[in-house]
Amino acid sequence: MDIKSRIRNYPFWVAIISFIPLTAETFGFVNIIPEGFPEWAKALLGLFVLIGIVVNPTTNGVSD
Repeated sequence: MDIKSRIRNYPFWVAIISFIPLTAETFGFVNIIPEGFPEWAKALLGLFVLIGIVVNPTTNGVSD
């Protein structure tokens, strides 16, 4: 795995930024996500994490 190309990859950073509040909320570290935040928005954050994890930075776009 090429770490340098993964760090320069935009979907990777979207995944990291989406992962932080979801993890903090799940384990009860801090309440980053507001009370009225819809469940579909939390699911969208989870989808961003999934896309950022499975994307291959050595190919163009998000397809492998």
